[in-house]
Amino acid sequence: MSFSHRRVLWLMGIGFAGFCLVTLGVLGLKVRGIAEAPAGAIAFVAYRGDSWNLFLMSEAGSGVRQLTKTPIDERAPALSQDRKVIAYSNSNGELWTVNLTNDRHVKLNLPKGFYNSPRWSPDGEELVFVAHEATAQSEDADILSYQMKTGKVKTVIKQTGIQMYPTFAGRYRILYSTALVGPGTQVIQQLWSYDLQKGRAEQLLMSNANDMQPDYSRGRQRIAFASNKEGSFDLWTVDEQGHNLQRLTSDPAAETNPCWSPDGSRLVFVSNRSGQSELWTIRADGQDMKKLSPFGVEAVPVKDPDWK
Repeated sequence: MSFSHRRVLWLMGIGFAGFCLVTLGVLGLKVRGIAEAPAGAIAFVAYRGDSWNLFLMSEAGSGVRQLTKTPIDERAPALSQDRKVIAYSNSNGELWTVNLTNDRHVKLNLPKGFYNSPRWSPDGEELVFVAHEATAQSEDADILSYQMKTGKVKTVIKQTGIQMYPTFAGRYRILYSTALVGPGTQVIQQLWSYDLQKGRAEQLLMSNANDMQPDYSRGRQRIAFASNKEGSFDLWTVDEQGHNLQRLTSDPAAETNPCWSPDGSRLVFVSNRSGQSELWTIRADGQDMKKLSPFGVEAVPVKDPDWK
């Protein structure tokens, strides 16, 4: 894969992974006035001002709270299952957490590098994330893990291609996308599954398209993802074995970043049908689309939703 193809792909990937009062301490940043997230909360980032910042809202799009207000861009927020902690990355390639019960932002102690796309294990004891390396000649990205109690970092998935969008499907399985060169010079992304107990990776879908951003519903035992297999990016679901493919959206706009609701009845996603990125929800059968308007009539680009 040429460097230019990989650079374009990486930028596409991280584009798709406020402190109202901030005090700077030795161990991290502290924010006042934040409570534990309610049930059915959605974390996301919004471009309101001069940068992308981290926000939290109810699943109905109300009760919006700004969690960061920095000159850099926050990205890819991930709520823990108990909704007490959000992990997120930023445009400096750092990983941070904010504990919503003690109002504290802490930077993870990682080796020097560029990291993004953190996702929690179901028990909240581990984060998986992407580690990116680039030189003038090449570019690579692998999936690493971080143990919250010990701070131990290890490489989990290292294979040919650029690994992107890791997420847990149960405690011992990770879903992710791998970017490779397809027919000619076409860059494609394919869905893979990695068994942590067996140490084995398997491709879920065979495709010459970009299948990316997987998210797993334990209740439905289905995987939602975005794909341009029929032209523009739409939302699809498939079962755990890569069978019974179902298309949820079909229109010229791009629908990306699907994320299941806690009960698996709906998904939140990003759509550009209005000309800018907005948050919408849809039923698991592809019906009943609803727009979320966290900022009312104010037109604010939003992306990277995570629903817990």
